[in-house]
Order: sequence, then C-alpha cells, then structure tokens
Amino acid sequence: MKGSPGRGILALLGLFVGLNVLDLASTYWGLGTGQFREANPLMAWAISSIGTLPALVAGKISEVSVVGVLLAGTARVSSNASSPRGPVRWDLLLLCVVNVMLAVTLVGNLAVVHGVLLPSLAG
Repeated sequence: MKGSPGRGILALLGLFVGLNVLDLASTYWGLGTGQFREANPLMAWAISSIGTLPALVAGKISEVSVVGVLLAGTARVSSNASSPRGPVRWDLLLLCVVNVMLAVTLVGNLAVVHGVLLPSLAG
C-alpha cells in the first residue's frame, strides 16, 4: 500500500462492495427463512411496501450513494489536511469504519441464521 496510494483505496472499495453484496444476500436469506426480521424501521416499511429484494437493493443503492458522496468530500479534505506524519487520509479512514460496520452486521446476520445467538436476539 505504501508504494501506490491508489491501491489502498481500491482494496478498501473492493472490500466495501463485497461486504455489501454479502450483507444483502445474508439479509435476504435470513428474511426469506423467517429466522429474523429487519431491525431498521425504514427498511421494514420499504420491505412491506415494495417487497424484500427491491427494498434491499434500494437500501444498498442509497447506502453506496451516501458513502460515495462522503468519500468525494473527504478526498477533498484529505488533500488539504496534513499532520506532522503526512496527509490525513480521511477517505481511507471512512472506508475502514464503514467496512468494519458492514462486517459486524454480516457476522450478526450469519450468527442469527445459523442459530448462534440466543433466540430472543433473533427478533
């Protein structure tokens, strides 16, 4: 990553896309099996209004759009901000935080579907 600053962002973007696809698939699978319900009230409303898959895809498109706008803003800030150790890469930090949140969500989805968590936590 040190040799090419673009490689770091590309790796994190690839991970972001992959985690989003896995989150969508695991959520769709979990909702389809009836083992859990959507915890987000807005998404639950969208699912009941337009169906599971269209709502999940619309939610992911919205999420990716918001992260894209934030990345565009942080890239501008990152190029203007610096610290004694060099420029601050807010875009990389944002993607790291979002990827950790997605990974935690994915692990939670899979744990519920596979019955690892207590039934009361499954919804």
